[in-house]
This record gives sequence, structure tokens and C-alpha cells, in this order.
Amino acid sequence: MTNQEDREKVSNLDIDVLINNAAIGIGGSIVEAKMERIRENFEVNFFGTIALTQIFLRKMIQKNSGRIIMISSMAGDLAFPWLGIYSSTKAALNCLTTSLYKELKSVDSNVKVIIIEPGLYRTGFNEVMMDNKYDDEDSMFKEYRKKIYDNKQLKINFLSSNNLKSIVDQIVKAVEDENPRFKYKAPFIHQVLKKSYVIVKN
Repeated sequence: MTNQEDREKVSNLDIDVLINNAAIGIGGSIVEAKMERIRENFEVNFFGTIALTQIFLRKMIQKNSGRIIMISSMAGDLAFPWLGIYSSTKAALNCLTTSLYKELKSVDSNVKVIIIEPGLYRTGFNEVMMDNKYDDEDSMFKEYRKKIYDNKQLKINFLSSNNLKSIVDQIVKAVEDENPRFKYKAPFIHQVLKKSYVIVKN
């Protein structure tokens, strides 16, 4: 939630669980990314999340109960080429959430902070990022555009899951578990592939 007026409208609500799910993604080369688009990506995915979290976290700390759930991404742990800006916003969110988790734990707070890490799902989000990566005819990488696009599209089509139940189940667990884990991930196969990716790249 990036609009200050919208945040003020909800600031009087008393809630038990805040799920930060807002996100946009931009793709393309880091060297050619427009600064206004980079700022917009961080404003929505990171700064807006912090601002909304601060509002409700203060109330939760005062009553010593509540849950803050951050919807992150597998991209926050992996430095994918041509997704550097989006991955950076999620990496920043992961770091912030980890620090917040440790802060609250150090003061014996009962407020729980949780990360949800989805893999690839067919929601249309990844396709939008794919489509806006390679639309610049003046790009210095235009001769590689088709190769990059086809390669990424093949991976998305092969790996994306149509079944959202696996990640929905993890969100429900994060909300309802008496002693929730710090991080919930789904689908399982993507976590296996993620570890393989890290091993191969390193």
C-alpha cells in the first residue's frame, strides 16, 4: 500500500494478522532499467510494505499478539539474470523480515513474523514480467532478445504449477499454526530445484 491516505484509512483497524502480498515486477537488463521504474518497484514491493507493517506492528506489540506475514519469492534468494530489480526487492524484504524476526525474539514478544516463499505458479505475474523485459527496440542486447526470451519462457512453462493449493495451504498454516515456522515454502519440487541451481551456479 503506497498511498498515504489509504494507509491512514486502515490505521484504525484492529487486526490479528497482516499479510503483505502487494508486488509488481519489472524485467530486463539492469544497465537499461529506467530509474523511475526501479523506484516504483521498490516503492510497492519494499517501502510500501514497511510503511503498512509499522502501522499494525505497533499495535500488535502493545497487545503482545499478532502475526505479520510477508509474501516473498524464490527470486529473493536467487540472483536470476534479467530479473535483478525484482529479485533485489524481494531480497531486501527477506533481509528486513529476518531482522524484524530477530528483534521481536530478542525482546520476548509474542508477535510472530513469517515469510512465505512461493515458487513459480501460473498466475500471469511471471508472464507480465517476461513480456516487458524485451520490448525496447533500442536495447543494446536486442540481438540476444529472442534467445533470452525463448529460454526463460521454456523454463516458466515447464516449471510453473497450475495448482495453487500447495502455497495456499502454507499460508493457512502460517496463520493458524500455534507455533509457526519462520519460513513456509511451496511447491516442494521448486525448493529442490532451487538448491540444485545454487549448487550448479556456485
